[in-house]
Amino acid sequence: MPVIRLSIAPSFCGPMSVGTIAHIELLRDQLELPLAVAKQLIDRCVFEGEEVEITVDSLERATTVADALRGLPGPAIVQLEVEAN
Repeated sequence: MPVIRLSIAPSFCGPMSVGTIAHIELLRDQLELPLAVAKQLIDRCVFEGEEVEITVDSLERATTVADALRGLPGPAIVQLEVEAN
């Protein structure tokens, strides 16, 4: 199954990160994830500095999600790699 590797370099404004709501909503909507799961993935990237792996059911969907994340505006920098296992 394809895997999206996601890391985000945050832009901070006070105690919170700015610009990640769209990323959370996109993961929730495109991958049909619960809001809490999508938020946890993005929070791990932004606040823990982790690279998360998101397994996707098809290469087509993984590519669509990766392209959509790359196209989001805002201060977050998204680096994605789609690889088929």
